[in-house]
Amino acid sequence: MALPKLQILLLVVLRILAWPLLLAYELGRLPQKLVYDEPPATSETAAALHWSLAADHPCLDPHQPAGEAMDTLDAGMPPFMKIVARRFLECAKVSWMLTYQSALYVLSVELCSMLGLDLFFQAFKPDIEWLCSKLTGVHYTTTKGESIPLSLLNIVDPTFDAPYPAHQGFPFAKRHPELAPDNPRDAHFMCLASKLAYEDMRVITDVVQNRWRMQLHQYAHVPAHLNKAGYVPDLVWFACSNESALVLAFRGADPFNQFSRNSEIPIAMSEVSGMGGVHDGFLRGLFQTAPHHPKQFIYGRLVELLQSQGAGKKLYITGHSLGGALACVFAQTLQARSPETAQRIGGIFTFAAPLIGDAEYCRIYNRAYAGRSFRYVCGADMVAKLPAGFGYVHTDSERLITTFPVASRCSTAAQCRVDSSKASAAKNGSDAVEMSARADSLPGGCGPRVLRQEDGPELLEAMRRREDRLGIVLGMCKLALSPFRQENKLRWLGRLCALPLPGLSDHMPCDYERALREAL
Repeated sequence: MALPKLQILLLVVLRILAWPLLLAYELGRLPQKLVYDEPPATSETAAALHWSLAADHPCLDPHQPAGEAMDTLDAGMPPFMKIVARRFLECAKVSWMLTYQSALYVLSVELCSMLGLDLFFQAFKPDIEWLCSKLTGVHYTTTKGESIPLSLLNIVDPTFDAPYPAHQGFPFAKRHPELAPDNPRDAHFMCLASKLAYEDMRVITDVVQNRWRMQLHQYAHVPAHLNKAGYVPDLVWFACSNESALVLAFRGADPFNQFSRNSEIPIAMSEVSGMGGVHDGFLRGLFQTAPHHPKQFIYGRLVELLQSQGAGKKLYITGHSLGGALACVFAQTLQARSPETAQRIGGIFTFAAPLIGDAEYCRIYNRAYAGRSFRYVCGADMVAKLPAGFGYVHTDSERLITTFPVASRCSTAAQCRVDSSKASAAKNGSDAVEMSARADSLPGGCGPRVLRQEDGPELLEAMRRREDRLGIVLGMCKLALSPFRQENKLRWLGRLCALPLPGLSDHMPCDYERALREAL
């Protein structure tokens, strides 16, 4: 049961006053908390714990009962200490910058939890958003004149307008097959939808119906206190459509929940027939009771929605951060349980999605959705690198958004696609000619900042390492250029506060949307 706001406020004040005692107590329990409070009481957690330990000890049989296998471990170190050490070792294998950022982030979360700030931010979320809206003058105004505060993620860049007729043109890959499958407009519109998913239902309704001129079919919200899925504090999605396609967008993690230990990524993985090893929290997020439908899972509700649209419409799924992970798990479940329905998926666009499953999961997913699934990562985004190790592997078709344009053999990947459009400009009419003209006007021939994995995996890997290694330096560059890019003061302040954690600053949905808008 949620505490009244006054009690939470008093609790925070008392904890701040008693911070020396709390700090000493929390430091003694810090190693155990670094396993993210996954209690070994349940069989699921015990199995996940055994699986992770088996990965670190070849002598253990992953199929051996967890209780018997634990007896074979040396008793010199508690199991939770093994996981703590393994977590940081796996981060170090990726990069030392990720290790530093992960440690700093975990310590920040522990400090907020120790002082009760996680409860404060969750309880006073509407008040904080209202106050920020009043102080900055940034809010959303509906067509009826109603003023609605925006979420903290979008108040820094409240752009939801599509610079193209989404109600008529989407999916644009049909009109420009030379740019298929990841048409720049399709990618941008999917990013807009994932960004919009963070907003209040009134904002979503007004944007979809009056700005995008599309039909809103469903909006659902499973609040944190009813959510049974670990690491998915709130579960929100909406669906809209035009005559050609149905768009399903999942919301990512609420920024106010990032101060809670629920935001820390656990390692539990479930083996599912036909899917491979899948992150347990994401899987349970789809297979819990749907809101207002106690006898039906959320997955079932979404399948019903898809089937109700008729066989002629394609399904496009998107999400930012945790929303991207839920989008992929839904698509993977669909191909395992209903392959015919999965064939209707026209595209899966994820932005800043974490790792979701093991090598078998990725093999099945890449084969099922080759040419239809695209994973966007912006700069040094650290969420896209977690959870590190423990058997987790990323899917293919990565698109890396770099800080600055990078010349490749076709200048950029987007330039490669536009070059092919020049050859067919006469065949495809004025739109292709217009896109060809835009390509010729790109400054210095460098073009947009989106690199495709298919166009040069070596270049993409090199740029990924550069973005990670120079994260703080590039963060300073972005901070200095922020006024020249006409970013508002809140975004500048956010960049300043996040300088020690460049991986969090690059995680913002507005950075993804702006980069893809510039790539149009």
